Amino acid sequence: MKTLMAWAAPLALLAAPILAPVGVAAQEAEAAPELDLFAGLAQAFTVEPLTAEQQARLPRAAALVERIIPPGSLQEVMGSMFDSFLSPMATAFQPDPVTLLAQGLNIETYEITLTPEQAETAVALLDPAWRTRAEREAEALPALTGRMMSGMEPTIRTAMSELYAIHFTDSELADIDAFFATPSGTSYARKSLTMSSDPRLMATMMGEMPALFEAMASMEAEVAALTADLPPARGFADLSATERKGLASLLGMTVEDLEYRTSWDSGEYDYEDAAEY
Repeated sequence: MKTLMAWAAPLALLAAPILAPVGVAAQEAEAAPELDLFAGLAQAFTVEPLTAEQQARLPRAAALVERIIPPGSLQEVMGSMFDSFLSPMATAFQPDPVTLLAQGLNIETYEITLTPEQAETAVALLDPAWRTRAEREAEALPALTGRMMSGMEPTIRTAMSELYAIHFTDSELADIDAFFATPSGTSYARKSLTMSSDPRLMATMMGEMPALFEAMASMEAEVAALTADLPPARGFADLSATERKGLASLLGMTVEDLEYRTSWDSGEYDYEDAAEY
């Protein structure tokens, strides 16, 4: 399941509040840090209580949202997403023996220098049914996430109802409701959700990724310019001997430990210099 959920990471933020009800309790221990993070993020968003006027509009707003998000519509959206977007991603990111072997042994993939045939033989020692397991997990994910999205509908409706009560007056709610009460409005409500995952839109978004990365590079340069007058951040190797000892003491570690950890990637750990401490 770990491998399966890895490629479906974009769903994790939506899934977090209802992971247990959809039957992935086996992941509870692993997911605890992430769930704590989501809980902390949720607390960071302060929500003002509705005013008396907004509270009075809430029933009409709730009835309108019921039209805009018809029962079962989010599950339809998820099914459409799998058919047009997530399914191709699942095929592209099927687990490979090297990745599974690294996960099973808690090592990095770059540490494994096996041929594909050797990797398959090795991972079969840990999990002879790894290929069948991956296939079944991939087949199960659409139904599981569909149930997950269906379970989220009441919560989403509640939030949307409050937003409509806040942002629209009684007359505006009545006008909007009149449209969604028509056959065209009903059709729009259901189709507008599924259209958001249409391959045409996804292909356009993917086509824009190069431009997005260019924009991100430009933003990085602008941020660098804004901080150009600040002293550069220092690494552990840049600290004086006294500073290294002080930092190590604060962290409850030894200087040798910190030198080893911070120079691991560069391969520059110097045991002779470490002897000075």
